[in-house]
Amino acid sequence: MESVEVWEDSARKTYSILVIDDEENICEILMEFLKREGYTVATALSGGKGLALFREKYFDTVITDLNIPDLSGWDIARQIRKEKPNTFIILLTGWETKIDDINNLEKNVDMVLHKPIDFPKLSGIVRDACAKT
Repeated sequence: MESVEVWEDSARKTYSILVIDDEENICEILMEFLKREGYTVATALSGGKGLALFREKYFDTVITDLNIPDLSGWDIARQIRKEKPNTFIILLTGWETKIDDINNLEKNVDMVLHKPIDFPKLSGIVRDACAKT
């Protein structure tokens, strides 16, 4: 279910978000939510496909799952940070991990968001991230 969906509001810049998660339903839910919020959204069901898509197009924000079979979210974040350091990176995890802000920066992510996803919180995080670009 890799896809690119576009919804544009001509009154403002359209921000691009890449969602990388091996669970198709998570990709679909995030795509629909973010699309309704007014963002351009692309999804990838593997780390390798996500990085390939990242290299083909510009994305303001990347939302990646931590536990993806072919590449971990940490690996994806590290590669993205090397290639385009200003990309805002959100790591999604279903694991109960305590990661502080210093660890986030060392691991190349800007924010860790736990599953189940708190959509109002995600909306605020993405809005704040895009306002900085």
